[in-house]
Amino acid sequence: MKTSDQTYRFNQVFFQKKAHKNYQETTKSLKKIVNFFLIFNVSFFLLFFLQIISFAILFSLLNPSAVLAVLLASMFLTSFTYFVLLYYFSVS
Repeated sequence: MKTSDQTYRFNQVFFQKKAHKNYQETTKSLKKIVNFFLIFNVSFFLLFFLQIISFAILFSLLNPSAVLAVLLASMFLTSFTYFVLLYYFSVS
């Protein structure tokens, strides 16, 4: 029973040439992903913040509970949509 051990030599020149190209492509795609998530999170938090501010202002001004219910429902819808889209984009 004979076992043959093969050793593979690491080609450093080839790695150096390909590493720079792969590094540039990877950083470009990573910046694209980070920018998308930044815009996504900031836009939803800004929308939610504006809804909270409008709810706080209109809470004392409006007596009809239907309008307040719609504002409150829109806040829940915004947060639900945020978490669903966040899950969707993190999986894909």
